[in-house]
Amino acid sequence: FGIGSSRHKYFFGAVVANLGIIVVFLGLNYLIAWAQVALFGVPLDTAIFYVRAPGLVYIPMMWLLMGTSISASNLAFFPSRAPAGVAIVGMVALVLCASFPVAMWRFLLRPNAFQATAVPDAKIDPEAAAIVAGFAGEDGAGAAKKVYTGWKRKAYILVFGREVWVRKDGAPDYFVEKYGLFFEQYRHHYHWFSLVEMAQIILLALASVWKPSEGGMCTLRNVLITIVLLFFFLAIVVLRPYNSVLDMITATAMSGMMFLAVLLMAVAIGMGGNQGLMTWAGYLLLV
Repeated sequence: FGIGSSRHKYFFGAVVANLGIIVVFLGLNYLIAWAQVALFGVPLDTAIFYVRAPGLVYIPMMWLLMGTSISASNLAFFPSRAPAGVAIVGMVALVLCASFPVAMWRFLLRPNAFQATAVPDAKIDPEAAAIVAGFAGEDGAGAAKKVYTGWKRKAYILVFGREVWVRKDGAPDYFVEKYGLFFEQYRHHYHWFSLVEMAQIILLALASVWKPSEGGMCTLRNVLITIVLLFFFLAIVVLRPYNSVLDMITATAMSGMMFLAVLLMAVAIGMGGNQGLMTWAGYLLLV
């Protein structure tokens, strides 16, 4: 929806609405937690763990990051198209988008701050199952029988992967439950890969609002976008950061098709608008 009557009314509306959604979502998380404290006497720390706050906000934030970054960049880099206050909102929103991954690294994901480790999943690993049974005071032989085998094990690995994240010794209670959505989908040693995903989104957003008038600069922009997509695709293929096999397959396919689509469009534009290449690029984007 649009706010105001300027040429940027829809970009302004997107920034305000998207930031509002994130704030309301996070606020509702904590409101539900406080309601559990007030109504049922649940300890606050436990109540926050139940609603997986603040990590749950990662879901709407990642969904909205691209649109918010593009809209904020348009407001910030083309201030003459709207009142000055709108441009300031765009600048602030763009800084917030760029600062979020920095804050994630500084306060959560850097080595000295990160308080979780990945271990073999007890549902598919007999040794891990025996260890878990020992902590729970259960019979190890009985625990081994609960380990998935055969097609169930393969299906589980396909969907969930081989590892689960647990807090380190001495780490704050519920660390993984509170913050796990920022890193649980990645393998051991790659808990920071969400920063790569966010960096790619922000770089593409910045490049997309760059509208050079000269042909050479337009080609340079297209090359830069293609390089960003190529590096992201190679990072996935080489590092294999995702814990789930299904996530790995999906991310590889999507990033690869996006890179090929943009590459074909860049080549088509360089050839003066080759319609055949543009059609193939469109097919890839539709997939």
